[in-house]
Amino acid sequence: MSIAAQTRLRFGEPWDGAPVIAPGAPKRVYSSSHGVLFEGDCLHLLPHVRDESVDTVFADPPFNLGKAYGERFDDRLPDTEYVAWCRHWLDECIRVLKPGGALFVYNLPKWNILLGAYFMERHLMFRHDIAVSIKLSLPTIEKAVPTEPLYERDEVSEGTYRLYFHVAMARPSSRRSAAQGTLGLGSSSVRRAKTPT
Repeated sequence: MSIAAQTRLRFGEPWDGAPVIAPGAPKRVYSSSHGVLFEGDCLHLLPHVRDESVDTVFADPPFNLGKAYGERFDDRLPDTEYVAWCRHWLDECIRVLKPGGALFVYNLPKWNILLGAYFMERHLMFRHDIAVSIKLSLPTIEKAVPTEPLYERDEVSEGTYRLYFHVAMARPSSRRSAAQGTLGLGSSSVRRAKTPT
């Protein structure tokens, strides 16, 4: 088994995204030594990100519960359309992940079960399923102390949010095929990412 090496994180140095983001990408709204921030649809940005150039992707998509996002997104898609849409942006996320890179998807079990099977088809290795309990609504500017449930009980019950963690294995098109071996992500790599030295 090969172990994936992670580049040491260096904070404090300017980073403009040039090694990862190709010219012609949407305009960034914020830039610092920690990275760059874009606002908008990931499907407009991800095509400008170079293949196998990203260590970690964290996705928190709409859950298709009918939440009002305005004109930006229809959160009441038929199930098959929602899953097809998720597969579309996930294909881009998988394409940009380095072998050994981590993909976290925060969603409902209803969707993560289907998407988890898709990750296996795409040669991602399942690592962890993390349950997240949200008992009350998140605070807003108008309401600093949450007092009401986020959703009605018949729509979503407590503790149903999940964070799936998968790791990109060697791509069949890479020098080593997925059938020849897998890439492991050690806990020291994760620890180093959280507390750089």
